[in-house]
Amino acid sequence: VSNTRPEEITFRVHQKLKVGVLQPAAVSVYEYNNNPFSNKTHCVKFYHPQRRGGQLLRLCRNDECTCAEENCSKQKKGKVNDADRTAKACETTVWSKIDFVYKVGVDEFTDGLSTDIYTARVLDVIKEGTSDVGPQGKLRTFLSYPHCREALDLRKGKNYLIMGTSKDIHKDDQNQLHTYVLGERTWIEYWPTEAECKTKEHSATCTGINEMVEHYRVNGCSQ
Repeated sequence: VSNTRPEEITFRVHQKLKVGVLQPAAVSVYEYNNNPFSNKTHCVKFYHPQRRGGQLLRLCRNDECTCAEENCSKQKKGKVNDADRTAKACETTVWSKIDFVYKVGVDEFTDGLSTDIYTARVLDVIKEGTSDVGPQGKLRTFLSYPHCREALDLRKGKNYLIMGTSKDIHKDDQNQLHTYVLGERTWIEYWPTEAECKTKEHSATCTGINEMVEHYRVNGCSQ
């Protein structure tokens, strides 16, 4: 590689193993005849098929960024098991605990380059955690990655059931703002309208969601 003029190098990166979170690949360029195991300076660049410059995944809002290397959250579609939905509301594992269960309506979507920003109103609080007290009727910000947009499929003017952990809530005490990260453990499901609930396509979903809400409000969680 010349040190006096720009050069373009073409190469291919092959994925040999299927993994949950694909990490950036490091490519090193050394001087000719330079021992790659020596301590001499060399150029290293990172590449990733879905990210510019192979950068680490970051969710940013204003000047604050959070690093989060994990899988995309996916909207539940098709036939959802009612027992799974009800159990999720009280799920407690070694890694996480479901702290909040909301019905939200998406008001706005903003493409923040490295971050997708959804502004949603909390229409109903089924389960309230301690990280965000009294969110009902208020606007909240939800963050995700651009490459997760299709899997999430959140649409303006539509309502959704969202269940998640307090670890995904970031609080700005100074400005009294709460930002939610839509992580891989977040449950996201379309919440049909009253009219849609009367149709064959959505009636089972509506019944299942209503049963989950009633079960939690009557019985709470046993943990």
